[in-house]
Amino acid sequence: MSSTKKKELDLSIKTATILIEQKARDVCIIDLKGISDIADYFVIASGSSQKHVQGLSDKVHETLKPLGESVISTTGKVNGEWIIMDYATFIVHIFYEPTRQFYDLDSLYKEAKRVPLPKELENHAKKLRTGMYHCTDLWKFSAKKEKSNKIAINEQITC
Repeated sequence: MSSTKKKELDLSIKTATILIEQKARDVCIIDLKGISDIADYFVIASGSSQKHVQGLSDKVHETLKPLGESVISTTGKVNGEWIIMDYATFIVHIFYEPTRQFYDLDSLYKEAKRVPLPKELENHAKKLRTGMYHCTDLWKFSAKKEKSNKIAINEQITC
């Protein structure tokens, strides 16, 4: 992996860390390389209120700016329903939970690879998951297993 690609990934993980430390829910990183030209990564998270969403956005900005990372543009900050922070190589989507459910951005990119979080961060993130979104690639295995179980049950019934 080139140093630029590693930096992009590290910044995405750093952003996820900031969000998790601030009690964002269902934080996940989606690898868009080869799927979209918009960015290499999406970092997606939910806040429990519009003020929480705005606070999460502020914290990401305050933490990344001293690292030399300037946001190109930010939209949605005023109402706090869905804030999009464009850092060129990665985009941060911070949703108010009902808005995330409505737009279902996670499903739009369901074929994209989910970036695993470092183990310690993952353990903390698990406590903040609602179970509504697939923040790891483990769900693909469960879905395949569930589908094969349904097929086996249907075969037993029809036999």
